[in-house]
Amino acid sequence: MAPTINGYYNGSELSGQMRFRIRTFPQIDLSEVEEAVFDAFNRFEEAGFTDKDIERIKAGIETEFYNGVASVLSKAFQLSQYNVFAGSPDFIRQDLLKLSSVKSADVWKVYTKYLKNRPYVMTSFVPRGKPELAAENSTLFEINDAKAPAVDVEQSLPEHSATTRPSRFDRSVEPAVGIVPALTVPEIWEHEYSTGLKMYGIAQHELPLINYIVRIKAGQVRDNPEKTGVANLISDVMMEGTLRRTPQKLEEAIQDLGASISMYTGQEEITLEVNTLASKLIETVELVQEILLEPRWDVKEFDRIKQGTIEIIKRRNSRPAIIADQVFRRCLYGNDHILGQSILGDSSSVAGLTIDDLRTYYQQYFTPRLTSVTITGDIAADSAITVFKSLAANWPRKKSNCRKSTSRQQLINPSCISSISREPGNQRFALATRVYGPSITITIPPR
Repeated sequence: MAPTINGYYNGSELSGQMRFRIRTFPQIDLSEVEEAVFDAFNRFEEAGFTDKDIERIKAGIETEFYNGVASVLSKAFQLSQYNVFAGSPDFIRQDLLKLSSVKSADVWKVYTKYLKNRPYVMTSFVPRGKPELAAENSTLFEINDAKAPAVDVEQSLPEHSATTRPSRFDRSVEPAVGIVPALTVPEIWEHEYSTGLKMYGIAQHELPLINYIVRIKAGQVRDNPEKTGVANLISDVMMEGTLRRTPQKLEEAIQDLGASISMYTGQEEITLEVNTLASKLIETVELVQEILLEPRWDVKEFDRIKQGTIEIIKRRNSRPAIIADQVFRRCLYGNDHILGQSILGDSSSVAGLTIDDLRTYYQQYFTPRLTSVTITGDIAADSAITVFKSLAANWPRKKSNCRKSTSRQQLINPSCISSISREPGNQRFALATRVYGPSITITIPPR
C-alpha cells in the first residue's frame, strides 16, 4: 500500500501536533489509507505495549539527548532554550531525568487525552484527473495554473520610527585583536588486522557516545552497466533482517540499544554508519557483524524494496532539479560511464534485477580487504581494536573480482570541458564546464 510512512510530534510553547505522512503506491485509494491508520490505532489499544518497549524507546531518547549537545553550537542553542523556557540553563540535568522517568501509565494518559477520538485534519494529494483517489468526504481544492500577478518589488516600505538607544562603548572604534586560538589536532591512531580490515580512530571523551563508520570500496562504480541499481538495492536489503533475525527483530534489537544503524550506497563506497552509547558498543558491533556477515536475502523484502525503488525513480523523473543533476552527470562522465547513470538505476533495469544479482555483488565486493572502519568517541584505541577483532576474524577473506576502475583521465567527459588551467608542480588544474558555468577544481596527489 505504501513504501514510506513517517510519524512525528511537533511541540511548541502552547500546543503541539502529531503528524503522520504516508506516500502510497499509484492507484491506491486514500480512503483505504485513512482506514488503515485508525485500524493501527485500534490495534495499538488492543495489543498495548510492554515495559521493555518503553525501555527501548528511552534508550533511543538518551542517545538523541547526548547527540543534541555534541557540538559547541548545539550546546549553546540547547542551554539558551532551557534558560528561556525553563528559567535556567541547568535544567539540562532535570530534563534527562524527566525523560527517563516516563512510565506506561503516562503514555496511555497522553494517548487517551490527545489522540484517541480527537479531531484531525487530513489532506489528500492525488494525480491530476484522479480526484476519486482522495479520501472520502474530502473538499476538492483546485490548483489554478494561471500565472501569479506581477508584484512591484521596488514598492516602498511603510514609514516607521525607531528609538535610538545610546551605546555603552564607542562602536566606531575597532576592537583590539585578541590572541589567536591554538588549533589542537586530535591524535589519529591506525590499525590493520591480518585479514586486511583497516581501522582509524580518534578518542573524544566529553560525552558517552561513539560513532563509527564501516566503508566498503564498492558502490555504484562496481555496478554492472547492464544491471544498474544493484549496489543501491543491496544496502537497503541488507538492513532487512539477518539469518538469525527477521526485519522486525533486527529493528527491535537496534532500538533496544538506543542506537542508530544505517546503510547507504555512494558512487565509490557502500557505507554503514552507527551512532551508539559507549556502554552499548560491543552489542552494536555484534549486530553490525550479523548484518555484514549473515545477510538474510529475504525475497519478500527484496520485492517490496525493488517496487518502492521503481516508484521513487518515477517520481524523481518529474523533478526538474533531479533531471538537471542527471544531465550534468552524463555530461561530466559520458553516457557510457557507470557514474553518468543514477545510483538508483533506471526503472527498466531495476525491474529486471533478482536477489541472485545482489548475492553475486556481495560475494565479489564484501570482503575485509576492501573495508575500513573509522571510529571516534568515548573509547581508547586498544579497546576499539579489541572490540572489532571478532568482525575481522570472522569475515572470510575472498578474492575480489574487481573490474578495472576507470582511470582518472577517463572520468571526465572531454566534450564537457571548455577550458583547462594547470598549475605546474602541484598537479592542480581547473575545469570550466559548459553545463552550469562553475569551475571544478581537482587536486591529484603526486604518485
